[in-house]
Amino acid sequence: MFKWVIYLTLLCITDFVVCKPDYKYHEDVNGWLKFHTVPTTWLDAFLQCHYEGAVLASPLNADFVSVISDIMGDEYALGIFIGSNALFSGGDYISVEGVPLSDMPVTWERRFDKQKPGNCLSYYYEKVSPVSCTTYLPYLCFRNKDRFARLNGCGTFDPKYRLSMATGNERCYKFHSEFRTWSEAHRICLAEGGHLAIINDQAEANTIRNMLPREWSGAFIGLRKWNQDTWLTIHGQTLEKLYHNWNAEYNSKTQTSYGIFLSDGTIGEYEDTSDGLPFICEKDPYTSRFQMVPE
Repeated sequence: MFKWVIYLTLLCITDFVVCKPDYKYHEDVNGWLKFHTVPTTWLDAFLQCHYEGAVLASPLNADFVSVISDIMGDEYALGIFIGSNALFSGGDYISVEGVPLSDMPVTWERRFDKQKPGNCLSYYYEKVSPVSCTTYLPYLCFRNKDRFARLNGCGTFDPKYRLSMATGNERCYKFHSEFRTWSEAHRICLAEGGHLAIINDQAEANTIRNMLPREWSGAFIGLRKWNQDTWLTIHGQTLEKLYHNWNAEYNSKTQTSYGIFLSDGTIGEYEDTSDGLPFICEKDPYTSRFQMVPE
């Protein structure tokens, strides 16, 4: 493990690999924090942290209060969402980790005493205010440094990513069996530090085909149709430069549809619906969302 950390660190400081971990380690809270500055709803913030392998952060103790205040600075006077919420039962504010608000070193904003409190909370400099969960606010995600969790050969804590060298380049892949829309799949892969798989050649097609369980007919990949004649990958590549063994039976007449990789090794198009499909994420093993720290 130690050799892997050194190797990955050396790669990150060369010109060949760009490593920009967005989760910074903070020793005082024994974990990593990431500040999401783009405002969103509480539920979206909760899910984004979950997809990234973290939780929506709360000011659990004095150390968290200090670190969160340093990260926020003076720019976010409207506050940020915290994980503490009363969605399970009104008035009972509990963090994602199960810590009651009453056990945290925060005070209730008194000007909200005569209002019906919202089920979510905004936080600013040791004060919490009840807000609607559909308000848009920035937020912080937190991942605890678990002594049992280790960054693996794919640069992630997720053991479901599998390293493959069969393509000539080291790449990691993960098959998601849960059904999601193409947009949701795209979001989840990005949150995990990767992207929807882009199939460059026959070798990569073989690798991904071997990952698909026999009972699944196909899975979403990083391919989108923009109009009747224009197919591009999520990185802007045209089909002519990639693997494009097309299955004529899977065609759509809609202007917008999405690429699926089929279990027979061909590619088809799929009209995205709320039912969704499984999907495949691809990741560079030499990048990590989490800042590396000594063991």
